[in-house]
Amino acid sequence: MSGGDKTIVIYVDVFFLTNLCMDYVVLYIVNKVCRFAATKLRLLFAATLGAVWSVIEIIMPEKIHWLMIICTYVLISFFMIRICAWKCRFKELLKGVLVLYGVTFVLAGALHMFYYNTYAGYIVNQVILKDTDLVIFVGVSLLLLYLICVQLFRIKVYADMICKVRIDICNQYIELKAMIDTGNVLVDPYVGKPVCVAEKTHFNKVLGEINDLQKCRYHIIPFSSLGCKHGLLEVITVDNMYIYQKDSEIKVENALIGLADTALSSDDEYHMLINAQVLK
Repeated sequence: MSGGDKTIVIYVDVFFLTNLCMDYVVLYIVNKVCRFAATKLRLLFAATLGAVWSVIEIIMPEKIHWLMIICTYVLISFFMIRICAWKCRFKELLKGVLVLYGVTFVLAGALHMFYYNTYAGYIVNQVILKDTDLVIFVGVSLLLLYLICVQLFRIKVYADMICKVRIDICNQYIELKAMIDTGNVLVDPYVGKPVCVAEKTHFNKVLGEINDLQKCRYHIIPFSSLGCKHGLLEVITVDNMYIYQKDSEIKVENALIGLADTALSSDDEYHMLINAQVLK
């Protein structure tokens, strides 16, 4: 491979990695603003799509540049948001695309000012890009730093909120990882007791072995939440629920458990939300 070819390969690699990082950051912000609850894997997949398209765009002939622009700002943008939002209405999809444009323009302006009004431009062009090993080292270092920051943030947020739960129901038990949700104020309107929420998939086996669901006082209650103004939630009454926090154990008799059809945690960190009222 000639020196010119190596330079092109390095340029394409740096261009791809830069766009991948920027797209991930932009999509992460969009995900938080629009409350899409996309997993990190979906964010990475969407960012990779944007980065790959950026490389394709720069190698396409100049005569179809107008077509590439349309694809970039319409098709690719909608595909990236669709991957993040997954199942959503067109109104929410359009809102996500508009937020994507807004975040992109703000970050692009900030980076432009930083690049040309500091020594960042000189360092990138004259130091980093001149050394392939340094480019790889910087990329890997930034990735490791990001992963460390994510783990530290997760530990800080979940340290006092995550707990283990054992649920006894009809002579069987289920163990789950749960998060204490201080914002959960769901109350069963029929009995006036607080309701915890768990992913239904963890109860399917036990409930399938119970011939009569009335043994666990199965019923349905109305509820409202963000994104669902009028919904219905399946609720069962379990014999006992044990909540383990550090060295303490809290026993709740005849606890009410709402069964959610969707995952409660985007990163699979917990599978149940403990209503804070049951701890009082």
